[in-house]
Amino acid sequence: MLTLLALTLAASAGDALAELESQQQRIYERTAPAVVFISNQLGFGSGFIVREDGLVLTNAHVVGDRKTVDVVLLDGSTVKGEVVERAKNLDLALVDIPGSGLPTLKVAAAPGAVHVGAWAASVGHGQ
Repeated sequence: MLTLLALTLAASAGDALAELESQQQRIYERTAPAVVFISNQLGFGSGFIVREDGLVLTNAHVVGDRKTVDVVLLDGSTVKGEVVERAKNLDLALVDIPGSGLPTLKVAAAPGAVHVGAWAASVGHGQ
């Protein structure tokens, strides 16, 4: 009887793990098209497109003091991006890349939308 119970619990845990993995894969498939790789001569990092016309949100330390950076899209194409804004005290920067109809991600703007202990996913660029 204990063996049957252990097998049932293991199967349930396996099903739950498989479902979690499936959910994570769906998150990646939905978000990855908007994630970009950003590089300059001193370093690199990632960011994501927040407007269909090519506005990218990244960290200020990723762009440094550069006026332009190289931005690699999911399909591997590279475009020049112009750093249009920096908020060093928040470690945020905006980069403008050419394009229209680009895939985007939304920033959770509602107060209380994210809280301590909430599940979060991190999606980076494959470069």
